[in-house]
This record gives sequence, C-alpha cells and structure tokens, in this order.
Amino acid sequence: MVSIWRLKKLCFVEPVKSSSFGFQSIEVERKREKKKRKRQCKEWRCIDYCFWMIGYMCTTWWFLSLLYGCLPATLLSFEAPVSPGVRLSREGVTALHPVVLVPGIVTGGLELWEGRSCAEGLFRKRLWGDGFAQILKRPLCWLEHLSLHEETGVDPPGIRVRAVPGLVAADNFASGYLVWADLIENLARIGYEGKNLFMAAYDWRLSFQNTEIRDQALSRLKSNIELMFVTNGYKKVVVIPQSMGAIYFLHFLKWVETPPPMGGGGGPDWCNKYIKAIMNISPAFLGAPKAISDIFSTEGNVAFVRAVASGILNFDYLGRQTLDHVMRVCRTWDSIISLMPKGGETIWADLDWFPEQWNNCDQESSWGGNSATFNLSCETVWTDYDDMSRESIRKVTKKSSLYCKNSF
Repeated sequence: MVSIWRLKKLCFVEPVKSSSFGFQSIEVERKREKKKRKRQCKEWRCIDYCFWMIGYMCTTWWFLSLLYGCLPATLLSFEAPVSPGVRLSREGVTALHPVVLVPGIVTGGLELWEGRSCAEGLFRKRLWGDGFAQILKRPLCWLEHLSLHEETGVDPPGIRVRAVPGLVAADNFASGYLVWADLIENLARIGYEGKNLFMAAYDWRLSFQNTEIRDQALSRLKSNIELMFVTNGYKKVVVIPQSMGAIYFLHFLKWVETPPPMGGGGGPDWCNKYIKAIMNISPAFLGAPKAISDIFSTEGNVAFVRAVASGILNFDYLGRQTLDHVMRVCRTWDSIISLMPKGGETIWADLDWFPEQWNNCDQESSWGGNSATFNLSCETVWTDYDDMSRESIRKVTKKSSLYCKNSF
C-alpha cells in the first residue's frame, strides 16, 4: 500500500515553474527585442518611399495596360485607333517605290566581333541598344570597347565593334523606346518587305569618310540602291533619313558623284537616275547645339540620367570620375563634329534678334541685320504648325509649296 502511494506521488508531481530558474525573464527580454526590431523595420527611409512609389506606378501602368487590352473595342462607343498602314491598305494603296531608311546618331545597334578578355562571351552581342545590360555588368569594359582610337579614328587594336545589319539595326533602340519599328510595321501593311525595304545601317561613331574606309558602308549603300532599282521594275528609290542620317546621306550624294578613288564614281547623273525623292525626318542640316555640350561636358548624354535619378552619377560605380569616363569616350566619336552648329549669327541669331520674330508672313523684314528683304506669303510657305493632309503632300510633290519652320 505504501509503495502504491509513493508511485502516485511520482506520477502526479506538480511541474516546476520556469520562473524559479529565471527562464521567464529571458523570454520577456526576447519578446521586447522582437518588438524593437519590428519598430525599426517600420521606420522607412526616403529611398524606401521612392522604390515603393516606383513599384506602385509600374503596377498601376501594368494593370491599366492589361485592362486596355482586355476591353472590347466597341465598349462605350470607343473605337480602337487604326494605324496609317491599315487605313492606307483599306484605301487600296500598295507599295510602289523601294524605300531606304537611314538612321541617325546613337539609334543604330552596335555588336561585338572581337574584344578584350573582359568581354568574353559577348561575341555578336549588342553593346549598344537592346537594354544596355552590359553597362551594369562590366561598365569599364563596355566603355573601353565603345571608344575609338584617338589617332586613327577607328577601333583600337584588338577590338572590332560593328553596326548591326538589317532592319533590326534601328527598329527598337531599347525596351519601350521605338525608333523605326512603327514606320516599318506600317510600310509592311501596304506591301513592303525585305526586297523593297532596306535599312542603311552604319557605325554612327565614325566620321562619314571612315565608314567607307573601314566598312565600305557608302559602297554597300550604292550597290543596294542600284540592286533595288533593278529588282523592283526599274523604279527609283525613296530615301528616308533621320537626324544625323540626313547629313550622312548628303555626304553620300556628294561621294557617289565624285570620281574614284575619292568617290563612288557614279557620275553627275547617278542621283537623277536612281533617287526618286528624299524625305528627311528632323534633319540636322544646321547642326545641333547639344553637340557642344557633348564635347565639353557630356551634359547631353547624361541629361536623362540626371532627370530620372540625380544622385546616380555621384556613385562610385565607375570609380570617382564617372563623368570623366563618359566624356573621354564621347570625345573619341568623330561623328559628333558633324553635328556642330553651322550658319553662325545668320541662322542662330545673336543678342539683338532671334529667328522666330521673322516668322510672320506678308511682311518685309531684314534677315539677320542684312540689307536683303524677304516678302513671303502664307500661301507659299508650309510650316510645322500646319496639319499634314493629302492635298498638302500633293503640293509638295508639285514643288508649289515650301516646307520650312522659319522663313528663310
């Protein structure tokens, strides 16, 4: 009986409280530390708010884009926009003359064919255009391969960077930044394809003459225009240059008529035989003031970075001289010299007058302080502020209208 009673005591012993050993105080301290950590995590910094705002904007944009794509076109009498190519196709417009596209500066893609050891695995990968992923992965190596030799004006020894060939060279400059993609798509709607649509890709870093010396770009452009002329029923070619491409094609027109070895040897009648028309898109015939800042401070190249994130250029990602690296690369590009402003005070004005004040029609006014006067009529001048229509295009083709922004 005594043994049974002892067994019950052993089985029903009251558990020892942890407080007797000091465990309770330790648990309380741990809970307090967890609360402090939670409070510290809830204290947001300025950069946290910035990233949150960016994520909120991206999510909202993605949601609205998805909603726009899912909604029917007939909802609330909403009509989906019709592209010009579709509209012209419905009207029965078809491809007639072959078209040559000439891209401008920085819009054409550049790919690597030979490089240093730091560029291992980048054979025929784009160094310029298509996202610029290599800037973040290997910035100094990327800048080294995009630089040109200071004396020869071409690639340094051991490096070969070439222009991406074909229509993909300048259709999309980067993600979300379309260049020629919309125009190519609309031209395809009315029947254009590879046999009558050509992209005259060239290395926009080089001087115009060096594109012929190193890559024979001018000779290949001449051959392609002649080939498209023959293979499309002897129809003349329509050329569409953009930005610096207008200056580049103007250089080509002079080069093709010049006798060899300095020129293409096409003769004085080559342009009249093969070229139907030239439609310039934002041509830089008078240069661009931004080219000056690109040479002295590279402000034009980093302006978009300053606008988006003003502090990113102060990081030590490229070292302590981030702008010096970019400036050194830009100064090796000879093409920037071709964009230097031309015309002097006659075009760019001075402290006493500006070109816009002479933009009134039916007025006699001196131009740039010169003694010559101009009597212009609004009926003969087609400005950028006028709407483009079929009738205005016909006037231009008949040479009865002058396209200009300023009256000179």
